[in-house]
Amino acid sequence: MESIEQPFDSLARLREGETNDKLELIDSAGAQKYTANGSSPEAENSPLHQSKTTNSILHGPQNHGLRVIIISSIVFALAVTVALILTIFLEPKQIHGHAAVSSQDSRCSQLGLNILKQGGNAVDGAIATAFCYSVINPGHGGLGGGGFALVHDHKFKKSWGYNFREQAPAASVPDMITASNANKSMVSVGVPGFVKGLHVMHSEHGVLPWKDLVHPSIDLAEYGVMVAQELSELLERYADRKLFDQEPLRSIFQTRDGSFKSVNNTYRIPQLARTLERVRDDPESFYTGSLADEFVAEVKAAGGIITLQDMKDYKVEAMDVVEAKLKEMTMIGLPPPAGGVQVGLMLNMIDKLGWKKDQEKDGLLYHQLIETYKFGYGHRSLLGDPATNPGMAATVAALLKPEFADGLVALIDNNRTFADPAYYGGGVPVPDKGTAQISVIDSAEVMVSLSMSLNDPFGNQVMLPSLGIMLNNELMDFDQNASSPNGLLPGKRPLSSIAPTVLINEEHPCNHRLILGGVGGIRITTALVETIVNSVVFKKNISSAVDAPRLHNQLDPYTLYEAGFNKKIRSVLEAKGHQLKLEPLTPFSPKVMAVEKTNDDVKAFADYRTRGGPAAQF
Repeated sequence: MESIEQPFDSLARLREGETNDKLELIDSAGAQKYTANGSSPEAENSPLHQSKTTNSILHGPQNHGLRVIIISSIVFALAVTVALILTIFLEPKQIHGHAAVSSQDSRCSQLGLNILKQGGNAVDGAIATAFCYSVINPGHGGLGGGGFALVHDHKFKKSWGYNFREQAPAASVPDMITASNANKSMVSVGVPGFVKGLHVMHSEHGVLPWKDLVHPSIDLAEYGVMVAQELSELLERYADRKLFDQEPLRSIFQTRDGSFKSVNNTYRIPQLARTLERVRDDPESFYTGSLADEFVAEVKAAGGIITLQDMKDYKVEAMDVVEAKLKEMTMIGLPPPAGGVQVGLMLNMIDKLGWKKDQEKDGLLYHQLIETYKFGYGHRSLLGDPATNPGMAATVAALLKPEFADGLVALIDNNRTFADPAYYGGGVPVPDKGTAQISVIDSAEVMVSLSMSLNDPFGNQVMLPSLGIMLNNELMDFDQNASSPNGLLPGKRPLSSIAPTVLINEEHPCNHRLILGGVGGIRITTALVETIVNSVVFKKNISSAVDAPRLHNQLDPYTLYEAGFNKKIRSVLEAKGHQLKLEPLTPFSPKVMAVEKTNDDVKAFADYRTRGGPAAQF
């Protein structure tokens, strides 16, 4: 302790040679002494009043306790400083920040959030949540499907897009899915991209080991999970009884009396647990190893046309993002075959219309909104996979030019709507339904919007018996007209309404950020646009923006509206020629999973329409 006491010893040496300058006063009796400040005689013995022969403040047996206290305090302060330094460098980065995960099931949202708390970033959290959802609801996504993801690093102002959409096998022919029952046929199955897409994202951005992200879902598949409301409704409404009476679907999703399992019943998928173990240990084996061999063999045995070469040739495609404007916000989205261009075109039009916050109950605004939807869907027919459409980049650029939005806005008649789809630029698009969405932000401002799909509920409703994988029927999303930009060709990926989206304020980056995406197939687009309008134009918080009753029109005769939509506004719309139809809540009602950050305040919200519980955040 000599090094710590040394400064105090130096002070003591400086005191040597000083005289005692205290003033003495004598009372009337001449026997009692006082100092000038009124101290008692005992004060003369204090360290401040000692002569040059006395010890310093830290010396002398009477001051030993004080010396111990001071030295201990210094040692404690040094220990705390060292501990803080170690904490900064060694503690998981997410613990003291703000992060959130929004998905269709609170169990998966919480699992993803746990990954963030363990030091993972937003990409890690999204991957773990996606694997979880493939077990919690195999009707909307999983290893037999595909999807898209948008990663945005807000601090470094950089974005990455990932296309792991299912791909047409090499043996595909344009007219092979024209039969009325093709949606449940093995020829509708595309080469799945789910595993490779997540693995590529992890290799480029992940922090935690890949195994840590997959393993929690192995336990879910092995030990069982309870049926959620969403899955129960899918089983009751959309499961094909004939197909679900076959193994292994029968054992997994039916009770002993043959009825479908319902809310709070438990199911296990042990075959999927074994497959996930192999994906955990060697994800590439799904495309080039023994797992690929087994996958192809089981698909072929069921009547499919996917080959081992198709699996080996599958690549995750990097995507350049697209942008659009709405007031002070910049939308970042993904180009074809994702749906970001359609969302961007609509937002550009709305920006030109110049809506204000106080117009929330203005019937004309909602007439213009419906017309904007119809122009957006009308021009969707111009889009397709750029891999087989060499001019697609130019088409995308043209559709997103502000001048193009100006031209479409000029075509809106504020007094009427038009029944002919040709007025809006095209025909009615191909409907699709089944999707899952995950939106994540971490404390380092990395944002992820990830969407995955099998297309229809449970895909083509075939589960591979030994692998526990539900197969997609994504090739149904191709147009039957082979000459269209979205016509079926070998190696092509079908156009999708999936639209992972991020919105930022480029001038004031901390003011407002949105990370969102939707589920509900063809209706994802309008759900996203209306949620964005509610947030950016009407300044609603994210929960109110998502929950507000919506409108939808995809060039159909009827405009759908949800319960609770303003009656006066409906009257205005009907007067302008819109045929309105109440849309009841169903498993396919469009849903939005969103995260909002304003300054340092993070709020996550899972659409109440999912009935899957709240988002997770800390």
